[in-house]
Amino acid sequence: MYNPKTVMKPYLFFLVLVAITPSIAQSGLQGEYFDGKDFNRKVATRTDAGLDFSWLNAPIKGLTETNYSMRWTGKLYAPTTGTYIFSAKVDDGIRVWVGNKLIIESWQLNNSVKMAGKIIMEAGKYYDIRVDYFNEVLGGVIQLFWTLPNTQQPTLISPTNYFKSVPKRIGFDGTVAQHNAAHEVELSVESVYEGLVEMLQDPAYCQTLKTNAQLMVFRLYDI
Repeated sequence: MYNPKTVMKPYLFFLVLVAITPSIAQSGLQGEYFDGKDFNRKVATRTDAGLDFSWLNAPIKGLTETNYSMRWTGKLYAPTTGTYIFSAKVDDGIRVWVGNKLIIESWQLNNSVKMAGKIIMEAGKYYDIRVDYFNEVLGGVIQLFWTLPNTQQPTLISPTNYFKSVPKRIGFDGTVAQHNAAHEVELSVESVYEGLVEMLQDPAYCQTLKTNAQLMVFRLYDI
C-alpha cells in the first residue's frame, strides 16, 4: 500500500525534511525543573509545548509532590500589534517576564489565584519570555493566558506561539536567513505530491495560513 511518508518525488524530499524535522526541535519552551521552592537543585531540563499544568503527584521523576520550582524560557511570537493582557492561574507562586519586562509577580502562596499584567507588542516580532514558578504545599497548578488586542476573552497561549529561539526563513533553494517577521512558504497545488498535504497540515510541523485551488501557504517552524 502506498505510504506518502516514505515515498515522495525527489524534488520535494529536501522541502519535507526542512519542514518536518526542524519543527520538532524548534517549537515550545525550555523547561528547567528544580527540587526546592527556590531553584535549589536542578533535576531535569526538557522542552514543554506550553504552560497548562495541574499536578496532584510529583511533576516529574526526581521531584516530590510538593516543594519544587520551575523556570521556562524562550521566545513568544506576537501575531498582531497592540496591548496584550497576560494572566495566570497558579498554585502557588509565579513571576512572568515578556520582552525583559516583569509583568506578573506573585511570589507567595496562592490557591489557584488569577493575576494579570499587560504589555504592548508588535505584530511579527519575537519577544523573550521567562516564567518562574514554585509550589510549596499540596498540588501544583500553572496556566498562562493572554488576551489579544481588541479582544475581551483570555485564552491559553497556543504552543504555535512559543519558540526556543527566533525562527529563520526557509528558502526553496535550501538557504536559511534570519527573519523576524512571519515566515511563510508557498506551494503551488499542482506541485504537491499525493499525501504531502496531510503531512504539511499537521500542526506539530507548521501552521496552514491559506489554501485555495492554486496555492497553499504554510508557516514553518525551523531551527
